[in-house]
Amino acid sequence: MPTKLLGAIVAASACLGADQTRRLTPQDFAPAETCKPCHTEIYQQWRASFHSQSAIDPVFWQMFQQALRDANIRASGLCLTCHAPVATVGMERSPVRPISLPLELSPIAREGVTCDFCHTISGEENLGKNVSLGAYRMPHKGETGVKYGTHPDATAPAHATRASAFLQSPQLCAICHGYTHPLPGLELQNTYAEWSYGPYRGQGRTCQACHMPAYAGKAANEGPDRPDIHAHVFQGGHTEMLKKAAVVSLWARLSDKAGGNRIRVDALITNAGSGHLMPTGIPGIRQLWLELAVKAPGGAEVFTGRASFGAVLVDR
Repeated sequence: MPTKLLGAIVAASACLGADQTRRLTPQDFAPAETCKPCHTEIYQQWRASFHSQSAIDPVFWQMFQQALRDANIRASGLCLTCHAPVATVGMERSPVRPISLPLELSPIAREGVTCDFCHTISGEENLGKNVSLGAYRMPHKGETGVKYGTHPDATAPAHATRASAFLQSPQLCAICHGYTHPLPGLELQNTYAEWSYGPYRGQGRTCQACHMPAYAGKAANEGPDRPDIHAHVFQGGHTEMLKKAAVVSLWARLSDKAGGNRIRVDALITNAGSGHLMPTGIPGIRQLWLELAVKAPGGAEVFTGRASFGAVLVDR
């Protein structure tokens, strides 16, 4: 068996627990609706976010099903480890065994990156290089009652609570936003590493600082007022946040060539408000483009041009 494939299987086993009798099932995770009565505002934020849509997003679903058709019996549920994580940790779908269409997921798995998934992660695992199949610790069966959060003094009548430094760290985001395919060892995306090598890490600006901005409010309806509740909106390139990320500077020079006037326009695009590369994410999906339109004094459009930028896979 290839070493990297063995590593992938070991990673999956470490995530799920070696003893089958102690492995989690989808029934060990509570639906998000269970959290709504006490955490109404945060539930509504999450419900409107892309995290709640990760397993049912039509773009993902179409591409994933096409990948399964293209790979035929060789296809695995690797993508579901992030898009439907409960399906993986609950052994509903194996990340390494072949799967086929039609693919049905349980209701809790279709909630995507759901409340109970993130808030039952108890810590980080170091599973080695080229492995990103669930690099986190989950509890064993019957031990999912503790919900991890950010406030050491938090108490709740519905469940036990515990503060987690891992939940507040960029490493939590790296679970899915740092993806290396376990077989060829190809780094398909690593937004976490981009942040780590950039200036924001030294400034103490974490992923959560930008994508889960803090505000004054209540974590629970009957909880105390706090100055540092993190919004569960997970804002990004699909929100107004994008307008703060790039600055475009233009220089125009007029010249006379062959009896006609020519204008040369130079553009400088500066990443001024993003803690990682622009664009980031999976190659071919996230793109940045510069579009230039030149109009005559009367408003008529005399020139349009467009240049696209993004990571591209060039070979196997």
